[in-house]
Amino acid sequence: MKWRNLLVVGVLVAGVAALWWRLHPSEPRRVRRQLERLAGRISKGESESTAVMGLKMNALGDLFESEVVVDLADFPGNGTYASSEVASHVARFRPACRRIALAFQDVDIRVESSRQAEATFTARLIVTASNGETQTETRAVQARLHQGEDRTWRFARFAEIEVLQR
Repeated sequence: MKWRNLLVVGVLVAGVAALWWRLHPSEPRRVRRQLERLAGRISKGESESTAVMGLKMNALGDLFESEVVVDLADFPGNGTYASSEVASHVARFRPACRRIALAFQDVDIRVESSRQAEATFTARLIVTASNGETQTETRAVQARLHQGEDRTWRFARFAEIEVLQR
């Protein structure tokens, strides 16, 4: 009987610890969640409805600061954008694609202060056009995030990291 009571108490303590860990994530985990949200909102499945696309695009602007700087090599869309502009550009691009898969790999997160963080990762984008042609793009990217008054991390800058040089 003692072992059973001890086992029940152990399971309860583990459950409370897991719940605490889930409800009170560390700042690096919060940043990682924002990266996951960004990938999820940009990605598009073949059977995605217009309503789902609308919901994703509506929520996409919330992931960015009021001004977002994009600085990627050989990318015609470099510049400074309002958060609503980023969502608008993505929304215009999506209908021309049958499928979009964005994934972030090798993620390294550094919280520099209580209000700034930097995420370095490999971004892999696979796009299948409506005609069936597939293109894959892989880049090493550094994202700067700022934490707002509501404790939400938002993307402020995306810059490509030079991996190989000639």
